[in-house]
Amino acid sequence: MTIYQTLKSLALPPASLCLVFFAALIVSMRWRRLGYGLIWAVAVIFYLLAAPFSANRIGRLVATVPPLAADATLSNAKAIVVLSAGSYINGPEYGGAMLDRTTLERLRYAAHLYHRTPLPVLVSGGKQRGVPGTLAGSMKQALEEDFDVPVTWVEDRSADTIENARFSAEILKSAGITTIVLVTHATHMPRAMALFMATGLTVIPAPTGFPQAIDIFPADLIPRMAALDQSQEAIYEPLAGLWHGLRHDT
Repeated sequence: MTIYQTLKSLALPPASLCLVFFAALIVSMRWRRLGYGLIWAVAVIFYLLAAPFSANRIGRLVATVPPLAADATLSNAKAIVVLSAGSYINGPEYGGAMLDRTTLERLRYAAHLYHRTPLPVLVSGGKQRGVPGTLAGSMKQALEEDFDVPVTWVEDRSADTIENARFSAEILKSAGITTIVLVTHATHMPRAMALFMATGLTVIPAPTGFPQAIDIFPADLIPRMAALDQSQEAIYEPLAGLWHGLRHDT
């Protein structure tokens, strides 16, 4: 695990909340009121992150790019670019590695856009530790075999969104393409869009997987792992932007 991945895991919930909780236990041995206050704060924050009614609202704070209109014209675009998320080491039903749910949601929307306007497709994603092959290679296979979508370009060197943008731009510009439709999740889109535009590309955003606008029902007050995952993804985006901004400045 790289330094970045380690810091990422520690900075995000639930690991960050666990660290604060254990620190609060130590503090409470000397300063009981302060320690108990921190423990209560951790409990409340954990609940808000894991309850669907609040997790959706957290996600909507980050997902600021609106969806692509169903009747939007894409005549200026020259390619569809799909970004990877991750994969699982072993999918026994597939006899090997398989793409995760997030990547498959992006591929499904990219296929929808392709069948609406058959633009050439670029898939972007490098090698993931412990998983054979590359994410882009698995994405190409899924699009062509499962969605009947041909893939024109495979960018399989990138390790993060910055490299997704940089390496994809190199491929596209060499093909004379400067305007793209970018497909990724709604919470990821603001950062991804900014990074692709920084390479000189003109980006038409096509976000998918929006946090749902929900009313408060009793079931939505019950903590769920899916809601915690959604909160984690939303919190990660501004932290990643800050981290990469600091690295760029230095």
